[in-house]
Amino acid sequence: MALLIAPERSTLSDASVPLINAWSYVISEPIQLAEKINTWSLDKESYYAIRGQEFNDPAWRAAQFIYLNKGAFNGLYRVNLAGKFNVPWGAPKTSRVYDLDIFTAISTLFADSKHRIRVQDFGKSFASSKEGDFVFADPPYVTVRSNRSFYHYNEALFSWNDQKRLARVAESARRRGVKVLVTNADHFAVRDLYPNFDCIPMRRKSTLAADSAARRIASEALFVSRPV
Repeated sequence: MALLIAPERSTLSDASVPLINAWSYVISEPIQLAEKINTWSLDKESYYAIRGQEFNDPAWRAAQFIYLNKGAFNGLYRVNLAGKFNVPWGAPKTSRVYDLDIFTAISTLFADSKHRIRVQDFGKSFASSKEGDFVFADPPYVTVRSNRSFYHYNEALFSWNDQKRLARVAESARRRGVKVLVTNADHFAVRDLYPNFDCIPMRRKSTLAADSAARRIASEALFVSRPV
């Protein structure tokens, strides 16, 4: 969203340390980061070798994060209970891990001091917003079994209480005159969390199931804040 809008000033934040670390190096050292990624070939044997390594240097961790994201099954990011990345090899159709032009474009856009990138809870991000700002929130979606129930796959990552807290801080920001856009699964319980937001239903093909026959159309929604 930030790349699409290309704002004059911004704060990009996430609770994931590896994600923000990777973004930080794309912004601050795009060429050096690319050189590190270039030391690895993208094949199954190399993938598992790199996946099993632990790097002390944050720049190498950023390179590893991007490399694994490219080689992993469907580009998933998942860790086990010990915090170890455990997504299997995904056999990508191309060996190209990154696009240097994109790296440098991102660096050019966000290297200015008017742009900040932080590891922080979404509550802090919303709390710092003020009238006239635009806040985009893309949380882990509620995982729907049917229109009546949820799976609990995301409970440790982002619980239903987190979903409710997100809705509360989004409403508080809306009342301050902040423009807010939240994405999520399209489910009646999620809709109920955003009574003062317009719900725009969206549908897309899911690509996350291992069995292609199970890749169905996913129902998602955009929740757009209404003016106060």
